[in-house]
Formats: sequence, structure tokens, C-alpha cells
Amino acid sequence: MDIYFMKIKIQQIYFYIFSCLYTLLFLFLLFEVDWFKFSFLRTESDIFNYNNILTSGGYELNTTSLSWEMIFNEPLWALIISNISNYFSNENSIYIFSVLLPTIISILYILFIYKNTRMYYSIFMLLNPLATMFYLNQLRLAFSVSILYIVLDILYDKKNNVLHIYKLLFFTAPLILIHTSSIIYILLILSYYFISTRLLSKSFIIIHIILVFIGFLLSYMTSSLLSDILTIIGDERRASVYATTQWQTSFLTSIYCFFLYINIALSSKSKIKNGCINYLSCYDYISIIILLMVLFSPLFTGGYPLRFLSAIIPVLILCILEQKFIYKILSIVYWLIISLYIGFSTLNWSYFFI
Repeated sequence: MDIYFMKIKIQQIYFYIFSCLYTLLFLFLLFEVDWFKFSFLRTESDIFNYNNILTSGGYELNTTSLSWEMIFNEPLWALIISNISNYFSNENSIYIFSVLLPTIISILYILFIYKNTRMYYSIFMLLNPLATMFYLNQLRLAFSVSILYIVLDILYDKKNNVLHIYKLLFFTAPLILIHTSSIIYILLILSYYFISTRLLSKSFIIIHIILVFIGFLLSYMTSSLLSDILTIIGDERRASVYATTQWQTSFLTSIYCFFLYINIALSSKSKIKNGCINYLSCYDYISIIILLMVLFSPLFTGGYPLRFLSAIIPVLILCILEQKFIYKILSIVYWLIISLYIGFSTLNWSYFFI
């Protein structure tokens, strides 16, 4: 018995050592490789923009009156930036937003993955174009979602499929004041809670018809319709982002997402054959909905579907790693294809070979 526990302890030590080494290597590659070298994002990333904002004096924090416009302008994030610029020098403030914050986001993502899998090498699936664009070009949403995932991991008992929904709402609601899009992921978790407790006993086909409908509806609501909503509440800056086709998903990307969705769906169906009642975990559910959203996005004008796909990458990784071997291999292949396609088409990686 003592030998058994000693082996377990040695395995844990090995895991922690290799996890730390792989994490350091991951952070080294993330910051040392110039991922945006041949892309317009090199001068338009969040890090670059925050450097300009801090240099010019930071955000104007206006919370004199409580209104929808104030709430949707993320006052908590403005408060964070205002305090950082007030209490730190300009040089240190820039360091916080260009290095420290992306590092914290990356470590939270890595902790989330390590907490749910012993495959320490899996964190390198986070080194893909969508993820790097997310860490370095979507700081607010990346920070908000990384906190959401840690809270979800603490309050979600995956083994028994139990979600402490009221506690989750209490701890995640303030994230909306950091990035409004956080509400989409919170609502997805709420909808999963409803489906898992009320509808999961229904047939596999009925469940996936519901999922397809939710994905289609979300795709429509985050298209140019979202631009109209943002215009109504007075957020002209972000309304212009969702009104154009600049960030719209290509048809080819949507096809890749379709194959990845089919593979995840078939994998969950195989769990039913093995007598698994909770065949659809919260991570599976979130991955499927967002993949379907990207799948339907070319049908609508405007939107920024890749932003929402980028935000679920840690969840998607866990979803893939939980699959059986053949489904896992296929999902990894599909994911590599999507990543390479976006890397070459959006970040112009082909210039690295010239």
C-alpha cells in the first residue's frame, strides 16, 4: 500500500515538474515569436492600442449616472485602467498591459486545462492563430473569460454533472462590466443548466435540433443585428465593428467548423451507446454552440464570430481531449486545419518562408 501511494506521489511530482517546464516554454514561445509580424494586427492589436491610450492619459472614467450606455461601456474595465494609470508610471502601465496581463490570462487558461486533464503537452494547442490573436488582441474579453472559466471549473462538478448556478451567477455577473460579450457565455452556461436538467433525457436527435437552433439564433443575433443594438444604446465605436464584413468568417472556415461539430456530435453519441447518461458535458455544449454559430455566420452580414470561437479554445481543447481515440485524432486534425488556414490567410504566415 505504501509503495502504491509512493508511486502516485512520484507521478504527481513528475506532472508538476513537466507542467511548469511546459508552461515556461509556452510563455516563451507566446512572447518571443512575433506572431503578427506580417499582419495589420501588429499595429492594431489591443496591446498597441492600450499603449497609445496610456501614453495619452488613459480612459475617461464617467460613472456620474447609471444607464444602459454606461453599463455597456464596461465601466469596471475603465476603472481598472484608470487606477493602473494613476498608481503606476507610464512605462510600468504599458508593461502591465503588454506583458503581465497576457501572462496572467495565459496562466489562467493553462490552469483550467491542467485542472481537467493530465496531458500537460495539450497546452500547446493554445499556440494557434486564433488563440494568439485572442490573448494579444482581445485583452478585455480574454481576461473576463479566463476568470469565468476558473469560476466555472470550481462550481461545475463534471463527474456528476452538477452546476452551482446561483453561485456562478453571483461571481460572474460583474464580468459583464469588464466585457459585455461575457453575457453570451454566462447565458450559454445557464441554457446548459436548463437543458441538462430538463431535456437531456430526450432523444439525441431532438437535443441536437435544439443545439442547431440555438447556434443559428446566436449567429443571427451577433451579426449586423448586434450593430443595430449597440447603436441604439449609444456605442457607436463597437457598432461599426459588427456592421462591416471585415471580421466575418469565410465560407471555408465555417465548413471546417461543420466537420469539427459533426465529429464532436458523433463522439457524444458514442457515449450513449456505452450507457452514459450525462453524454453532453457543459464543455461539449459550449463548444458545439459556438462552432454552430461560426458555421451559420456566413449567412448573415457583419459580426465577429471568430472572436467568440477564440474565447472558447480552452473549453474546446478539453472537449477534444475527452473524446475516444479515433474521434480525438480527427478533431485534432480538423483543429490543425482551421488553425493553419487562419494563420496563412489572416496572419500571412506564408511570408515566414520567403
